[in-house]
Amino acid sequence: MWQNFSLRAAKMELSIEKREETLLKQFTQDIQKSYSKLVSGKFVAFSYNRLDGISKTYLAMIVGTKRGNGVYYNRNTKNTLMSCFLVTSSTNLNTLAVVATVLKENEMSNTNKTFSNLTKTTNNTLEERSGVSQQGLQALFPTNEFRTFRLETGMKNMYEVTI
Repeated sequence: MWQNFSLRAAKMELSIEKREETLLKQFTQDIQKSYSKLVSGKFVAFSYNRLDGISKTYLAMIVGTKRGNGVYYNRNTKNTLMSCFLVTSSTNLNTLAVVATVLKENEMSNTNKTFSNLTKTTNNTLEERSGVSQQGLQALFPTNEFRTFRLETGMKNMYEVTI
């Protein structure tokens, strides 16, 4: 995936700014912050302002929790929350793309797409459909990379990323 991206970027005879803009358009699209769009298996890139005022940009894959299939309303905090795993430089994108494809399938129960099933328990359905072992799933989804973000406040630009 990265080699393909790099080759495309190198072949473009454009200025750096135009090249980045063109590549961004090829691999991303704006996405609505809604329950029906932000579901398990989607990759999103977004800017986020934390409560302490620090702004960061993230690339993440959305996963479910026991409260919802990616996005859910929390009555205690009165916020709509998005649950996801951050994609870092050590993440194997090829394997993650295969797992994401399986998570986006409607045939699979939403229970099998949750944080706890991806990280702690044996998920035979996901293992069989993706061909990734439980140890592989735990390497793809380390618990220290799980995050929950508030959609109403803090979330700025959001794009769906095609991997």
